[in-house]
Amino acid sequence: MSDPRPDPAPPVPYAPYGPAVPPPVRPPAPRSRPLDVTVTILLLLVLAMGALVASFFGLFLGMVSDGCGGSVQCDTGRIGAGILVATGSPWVVLLIATCWSTVRMVRRRVAFWVPLLAVPVWAGLLALGVALAVSGVPS
Repeated sequence: MSDPRPDPAPPVPYAPYGPAVPPPVRPPAPRSRPLDVTVTILLLLVLAMGALVASFFGLFLGMVSDGCGGSVQCDTGRIGAGILVATGSPWVVLLIATCWSTVRMVRRRVAFWVPLLAVPVWAGLLALGVALAVSGVPS
């Protein structure tokens, strides 16, 4: 008995549709800067210690409500929001600065300025928290 199927066609060798194009040449990766990495990590550690201290002292904003009671009606929600902003913003800023610095260091870009930029952002949010807490107490 013979097989009714025809013989398969022989495999066709791959024929490129044009001249072989070499892969694109990548520029060499920038060299890592050990001084930048060291300074960035040290600044992030200082920022972390500062966040711990700032959060601790941010809790003292609860004392703005000492004058509340009796005939003075305070907005406790606003005071609480101010305390939350003052104590939580250092950690949020630290988290963002750490992530951003890490991405920049992995890509071998200068990153020491990111923790330095975090300080004024942090100070601004701290001032916002203080202003929010103090605005909850009528003058």
